[in-house]
Amino acid sequence: MIRGTQGEWILGFSERLGYCSSVKAEIRAVLRGLKLAKEAHIRRLWLQIDSHLVAGMLTNQTRWHPKHKFLLAQCKSLIDWEGWETKITHCFREANRVADILANLGSTEVLGFRFHDSPPKDALEALYADSVGVFWPRHYKL
Repeated sequence: MIRGTQGEWILGFSERLGYCSSVKAEIRAVLRGLKLAKEAHIRRLWLQIDSHLVAGMLTNQTRWHPKHKFLLAQCKSLIDWEGWETKITHCFREANRVADILANLGSTEVLGFRFHDSPPKDALEALYADSVGVFWPRHYKL
């Protein structure tokens, strides 16, 4: 999903990928988002990725696994495109709830891609929570 500087909805997507690893799904989502951002003529892009591994691969801090090389090379080609400025950071899933909701929507749809020019009703509460600064604590066991 792509949001503006104030967190407002610009566009989003959900996609059922079929059977694949979570890493491959995350890379495919990044690739799809990059393509949509380029088509939307967005010039400054901050990728907030909730997979530490994928964020590391895209910033060259983690070695690429050969089975992901083709998708990662496509992502890197778009990231390095001269038409925009990109920043890539890792964020926890709790800070990326809307993207998580879209991913879950994709897993329940028929195989394929769905473009969302407005937020799906399932994401409205999370968007509102983000806009008012709701804090989502991260739970862990000691």
